[in-house]
Amino acid sequence: MNNKNRVKTNGTKINPVKNWIMALTDRAKPSFTECLSVLGEQLPLLKEFQHTLQEPQWHAEGDVAIHTEMVLTALYRLLDNEAAHIKGWRRASLILGALLHDIAKPVTTLQREVRDLLRWVSPKHETIGRDYLLFRLLPFELPKAAWLTVLHLVGEHQVPKWLVIKDKPFVDYLQLARKVDLELIYFLALADMQGRECEDKQWQLELLELFKMQCLQFNLWQQPPHQDWLKAIEQDIAGLPETTQALIKSEAVYLREQGIIHRAIAYKNTTKSV
Repeated sequence: MNNKNRVKTNGTKINPVKNWIMALTDRAKPSFTECLSVLGEQLPLLKEFQHTLQEPQWHAEGDVAIHTEMVLTALYRLLDNEAAHIKGWRRASLILGALLHDIAKPVTTLQREVRDLLRWVSPKHETIGRDYLLFRLLPFELPKAAWLTVLHLVGEHQVPKWLVIKDKPFVDYLQLARKVDLELIYFLALADMQGRECEDKQWQLELLELFKMQCLQFNLWQQPPHQDWLKAIEQDIAGLPETTQALIKSEAVYLREQGIIHRAIAYKNTTKSV
């Protein structure tokens, strides 16, 4: 029996879904309708987007399908302009993150009284969405880094604005940077906000620009966290066994992210030979 999801070419099986995803690393700009037709069987919650309502105050544009289409359109506009330097698997991960950022809304959306008004809300849809995708993305055979990026883009896509609103310190930005590329999550959050209609849209967009400014100020933009900071430590522990070096560096990163230490302190080997 022929597998409908595969075609054969010269005896080699080719996965069309995998090829479709590969195209995202280059110049592909699929609509939500196309994404649904390709991924709907593997990710059935996508089929429920058009039936999932959103609170008009925050999403006057309509249901989740309409919103997702608008987010993708906004993202492609960004990728043609200020985000044009984002290429390869970073580009593919960003597009998949935009497509899937609200994947759990169909199973989390309900009406709840908020300040004496009955509103549509989707509590914890970010983390539930990440959990939903954890194993469902594996058949797509994404590189590990891309797989993790998509998961964290979905799970953390609301964090940037809250870091600013709550005036969070450096360590909170550092913790987010270890989970996900801050530039990618910025552009996802930007497309998410541009792809909706709400009363406070301009204020929300200003929050994201403040987030970017903080990332730049903290030297966490377009580079891995801890990169420069660890170099000072590596110089001082170079003569130690590799396992000891790894332990020291991991402990240093943990203590820095907890706000316990704030700068690299030279390691002094005080062991005396007997």
